[in-house]
Amino acid sequence: MRVKLVFPLLFALVAAAGCSRLHPQKPSVDVRGVAVGSVSISGISGTLQMQVTNPNNFGVPLAAVDWQLAVGDARAVSGTIELSDTIPANGSTMVSVNLQVRALDAIAVARKLSTGERTYRVSGTLHFNAPIGRIDVAFTGQGNIGGRT
Repeated sequence: MRVKLVFPLLFALVAAAGCSRLHPQKPSVDVRGVAVGSVSISGISGTLQMQVTNPNNFGVPLAAVDWQLAVGDARAVSGTIELSDTIPANGSTMVSVNLQVRALDAIAVARKLSTGERTYRVSGTLHFNAPIGRIDVAFTGQGNIGGRT
């Protein structure tokens, strides 16, 4: 009788493990901060830091980040960064993205920074190339430049 119970239980465990690959959960993103690196005639460079958590039992390759940034009420600037990071299975990692704001776009941002404005709004999408296909995860954050959100 025990043998008859073991096979259904074993089958249920294998099926449950396989379902997590068929129905993956989206990674989560927590924007940790935005920092200005340098301001020059060619533009503004900075860093966007995000804590990315992968709840799946397989690593998820992060391929790209689309982002939009506004400082104060200055119009948003945006960009796309190609990456090749893998977020580990059932783990998290800090992802740091270098932001490059072109000179024309940076003028409005620089004006705000020169008046002491430090509040920002950032949003975008992380693009993952998972084993089961592409996963896109939207994110938003706000806070003070150089400080925690």
